[in-house]
Amino acid sequence: MNRPLKVVVIDDDREVVKVTELLLKSRGYETVVVHGGAAGLELVRGQMPDVVLLDIMMPGMDGLEVCRRLKSDERTSSVPVIFVTALDACECAETATSVGGSGFLTKPFQPTELFAMIEELGGTAP
Repeated sequence: MNRPLKVVVIDDDREVVKVTELLLKSRGYETVVVHGGAAGLELVRGQMPDVVLLDIMMPGMDGLEVCRRLKSDERTSSVPVIFVTALDACECAETATSVGGSGFLTKPFQPTELFAMIEELGGTAP
């Protein structure tokens, strides 16, 4: 039996995190959440998840900087990062890709889109 995919959610909006965590757990993913960029960076380094869901707009260290740092660290450079943001996809998708993002979803997202992207980037379904 395969182990569940481990997903780290980094977002400063506690309501979004709560809903996302419930969705992920309902799908069988092991889910860890954190509410800020710097804390998220350290969590990913310690947890080594299969996928990171990362908001772009956060106080302090934003998601783009978190992704840059993850991708520049050989320990975490291969962890896929899916940006999940309220920003317009046309404006941000190119920037997100340029810093190493593997995917991009605009809030509010469809759960099926989220699950498909996680499973494509993180490995097998739970």
